This record gives sequence, C-alpha cells and structure tokens, in this order.
Amino acid sequence: MEQNTYNVSNMPDLNRRIFELVNIKTAGIISKFASEIGIQQQPLDRLFRVDKRSGKGNYPIPKPGLIDKILNRFPDVNRIWLLTGIGEMTSNLSEKPPDITTQYPPNRPLSQEEMMSEIVLTNKMLAIQHGELIKILAKHTDSLSLCADTINKNSITISNLSANTNMSKNVEGQAS
Repeated sequence: MEQNTYNVSNMPDLNRRIFELVNIKTAGIISKFASEIGIQQQPLDRLFRVDKRSGKGNYPIPKPGLIDKILNRFPDVNRIWLLTGIGEMTSNLSEKPPDITTQYPPNRPLSQEEMMSEIVLTNKMLAIQHGELIKILAKHTDSLSLCADTINKNSITISNLSANTNMSKNVEGQAS
C-alpha cells in the first residue's frame, strides 16, 4: 500500500477533489487510480505535491485530458463537482444534464433560480479558467524574462568580443 504524505489543506481545490476521488475510488492508491484512468502514476502523483521544478512552490494544474479520462472511467462522478466543487461528488446517471446543444435554448423560459444557478456555475468555471490562465501567463512571462536575460548577456558578450577584436586589429595595425 502506498504511503500518502500529502498536505491536502494547501492543495488547489481541483487537485484536492481529484485526491478525494483517488481515496474513494481506489482506497488512496495512486498507482491503481492512474492505471484505472490509463495514465502513468507520476503525472497524477505530481498533482498532489508542490512542484519544486517551477521554483515557485506551486501545485501543477490538472490538464483537461486528465479530467476527461477521470470522467470517462468514472461516469458516476459529477463533472460540475469535479471542476467547480458545486453539487455532490457523484451523480445519478439518469439525472445527468442533457447535452448543452439540446438543453439550450430550452423549450421553456428559465426560472430565476435556474438562471442564477447557471450564472453562478458559469462564473465559477470562468474564475477557474482565469486562474489557470494567469498561472500559465506567469510561467511564460518567467520564461520570456529568462530568454531576454540570456539574449542580453549574449549581446554583451558579443559586443565585448567585437570590441576586443577591434582592439587587436588596431594593435596589429600600429605594430606594422
């Protein structure tokens, strides 16, 4: 049996819900859960640990493909709960909402409660996507900054080499 030494309280909400699924669906055995959804253990395990490779102490963001694999393997898991934390972890398949293309526009006006529910759900999903985009942007900004620093250092090195070459030519020209 695997030893879980994870700080669940610091995990992002989505990672924590995936961790909860691992505990419920496979008794906390990450390798078994990974096998069940058809991925290697390491990428799943990384979701539950601070990514020291980033240098910022962040948790990795679950990729959409991982979410799809979880939902395909465990169709009783409520997609909305997994993505947003709203609702129950599992849903009765007969209560699964209809495909969005057939649901909207509905054949009847939405009640105020249904509209508010849709707005809250949409806002929560947008907030999650916004947070993920900010993290991606920050990651790429750091990469671009590193590239700019490298280019700047290389430019200085090239300038210094060019200046040294010109000095050598001047010295050779004076010696002749």
